[in-house]
Amino acid sequence: MRRRSFFNSGVFLLALDGNGHPAGAEKRLTDDARNISSLAWDVGDRDLVALAWVNSVNTAMWKVKATGGEMVRVSPIAGQYTELSAPRAGKRIAFIQNSNSSAIFRIDLTQKSIPTPHSIISGSVRDIAVTPDGSRIAFISDGSGNRDLWTAKSDGSEAQPLTRAGQMRVGSPRWSPDGSQIAFDGYTNAGGDIYIIGQEGGAARRLTPESSAESRPSWSRDGKWIYFTSNRTGRSEVFKAPMGGGNAVQLTRDGGDHPMESFDGKSLYYYARRGQATLWKQDLTSNVAAPVGGITHMANWTFGGRYLYWADMDRIKLFRAPLAGGEPELLYTMPSELRLGTSGTNIAVSEEESSLWLRPVGETHSQVVVVHNFR
Repeated sequence: MRRRSFFNSGVFLLALDGNGHPAGAEKRLTDDARNISSLAWDVGDRDLVALAWVNSVNTAMWKVKATGGEMVRVSPIAGQYTELSAPRAGKRIAFIQNSNSSAIFRIDLTQKSIPTPHSIISGSVRDIAVTPDGSRIAFISDGSGNRDLWTAKSDGSEAQPLTRAGQMRVGSPRWSPDGSQIAFDGYTNAGGDIYIIGQEGGAARRLTPESSAESRPSWSRDGKWIYFTSNRTGRSEVFKAPMGGGNAVQLTRDGGDHPMESFDGKSLYYYARRGQATLWKQDLTSNVAAPVGGITHMANWTFGGRYLYWADMDRIKLFRAPLAGGEPELLYTMPSELRLGTSGTNIAVSEEESSLWLRPVGETHSQVVVVHNFR
């Protein structure tokens, strides 16, 4: 049986008049969108060049004629290609149209039976973070007209924007251990940096002045350090910098991303592709690292006080395993119309693990979900 597709995508062409206004309806060039991540015109404007995912890690380059037709793969080897140049403005505009979106769901983890998630925030959302005590969440939304950082109570009520980022794209929020501040990353055309802002909003403080791209911050348990991912060595590695500002220290040497310190402050968990895309645990004293958990997407794992949580590569099944060691167990299977996303941060849990927040992607919208009281 074929798996049902949750995406309704296509490549479209829109003609413009001499003043740059639409001149008629858009034309569908192909239904074969293949989870396209980027588009660009070729030199002669005869074909559209696209980057499209061929598996969970790699993309390949494809072409489709401007007159329409099938997408043809033009790069024989799949790889981790970066985004193509933006489509050129002029007589035509090419774009990708889709109807998938997300929401935040909450699942009660203390229920004895299989829990039923319920939606607490709907709309275009991504990147979930929860305070250690589970009382508030942070997430990214464009509900204010820009891609901003928002906060809300853990049930989704009293949601409000914390930043007005404007031209800066923000993401990856992380609460400080005392819940008074949030670290996040912000991107402009000049690159990415780590910022810190108070829970009440105001001006954000930039922590990383370097010209390299920094992303995915998290806090040390004592609140004195910010871990983050940086490409300053030529590839993604994990660094940490003093929360008040200062020189950063490199922690991984063989690739690393999405770092989080253990609750006892002795170990660092992070994501790395070392053969397989999996989670690693590194002793912060000896710097010895070993794989833990299962194969997963970088966006789909977290841990609480007792368990490590992750989703399978199909983004449907959610597993957990004791942090102290032990066999993994299947915790939850997503409803047939939902699955977790592949970007941002899609799983969050409170320290005491009474609730789990998920950001699955559905047919019509993105949401944030919470699962309560799984024991």
